[in-house]
Amino acid sequence: MASISIFEASLSLFCFLIFCYFLNKKHSGYLHIKKALQSYPWNWPVLGMLPAMLMRFSRIDDIILVLEKNNLTFLYKGPWFTRTDMFVTVDPANIHHILSSNFSNYIKGPEFKEIFDVYGDTIITADSELWKNLRTSAHVILHHQVTIQRKGQWWTCKMCSGDSCSIQH
Repeated sequence: MASISIFEASLSLFCFLIFCYFLNKKHSGYLHIKKALQSYPWNWPVLGMLPAMLMRFSRIDDIILVLEKNNLTFLYKGPWFTRTDMFVTVDPANIHHILSSNFSNYIKGPEFKEIFDVYGDTIITADSELWKNLRTSAHVILHHQVTIQRKGQWWTCKMCSGDSCSIQH
C-alpha cells in the first residue's frame, strides 16, 4: 500500500478547511443570492470576480449600484495568472483628469499599441506630443464654423425627413 505523504495530507486538510469555511459562510448569509446581488462581487480563489460578474452581466443596475457605493470606482480582480486585474472608474472628474489634464502621466505602453495596431498612429493609440497634435487638429476640425453648420443642416434634414440624407457641397 502506498503511504500518504505529509504534503498530500496537509493539502487535503487545507482543502477541507476551505470547504468548511465556505459552508459556514453560506449559513451566515454571505452567499445568499439577495445579499450577493446587492454587495461588492465576491472574490473567489483562483477564479477571481469572474463568476460574480458573469452572474450580474444582464443586471446593469446592480453594477451601477456597486459603483455608486464605491465612489464610482471599482477594482476588478480577474482569475489568477491571467493579468486581468483592472481599476474601473466612471467618475467624470477622474476621467477628465486621465484623458485631458494629465494625459502624459498615463502612458499606454507597447501592449496597448499591439492590441490596437489596426488604428495606426491615431488619437486612440498616440502618446504625449503626438497625442497633443492630434487632439488639437481634431478640435480645429470639430469646432470649425463650416463643420458646425453642416452638422446643423444634417440634423435638420434628419429630423424633418426621418431618412438619412447627404448634404451637397
